Amino acid sequence: MPKDLIIEKNKPLMEAIWQKMPLEHELPAGMRGEFVRYLATDPKFLYETGFIDTKRHKCEEWEGALQDCKQPDGTYLISKEKFIELGKYKYTGPVNKPFDAMKIKEGWYELPEWHRFLIRSVIPSISLPIESLIQAEKHMKVNGQIKKGRILVDKALKLRLKSVLDQFPSPTRRRELAVAEELQKMLDEESARTQSSEPQTLS
Repeated sequence: MPKDLIIEKNKPLMEAIWQKMPLEHELPAGMRGEFVRYLATDPKFLYETGFIDTKRHKCEEWEGALQDCKQPDGTYLISKEKFIELGKYKYTGPVNKPFDAMKIKEGWYELPEWHRFLIRSVIPSISLPIESLIQAEKHMKVNGQIKKGRILVDKALKLRLKSVLDQFPSPTRRRELAVAEELQKMLDEESARTQSSEPQTLS
């Protein structure tokens, strides 16, 4: 999809986000209008937490798009027009449930099957390079967890995977976790409203 069409598609969402952001009141001399301020660390934070479509855009490209907004102190002053334009970088696709390593069925797996599973579920969820997984597999061979082309998936391995997921989440996983947290918050609030509206009975 051309970038200008993506901007139009994401415009209502970007405008809704803009409405919730605090406006900057201390503007440099000669600057007029409505602006929001990003801290120096905000662009990278937004990229790493899944706000940006990381499959379409590299972090350098996203940060480069903000260079014309950069101030001498390292912060960014962004006009509404510019903010709407940045919608071409916003991720708006489907969001899956966060991968749960503890739900993997334990037992022996053929290595090709295990590798397909890693590519499908684990690698998209972590920010570590594939080489790290290759080194971990070599270590498992030495420890006897990989024998005759098969790998033993036990609770200890699942806990190690969970630790990696927790310590090195990818932008995709951070986005999934944020959506899951927001959904759970909505469910909790709805449950609380339902309980408060139930008629009281005398015991």
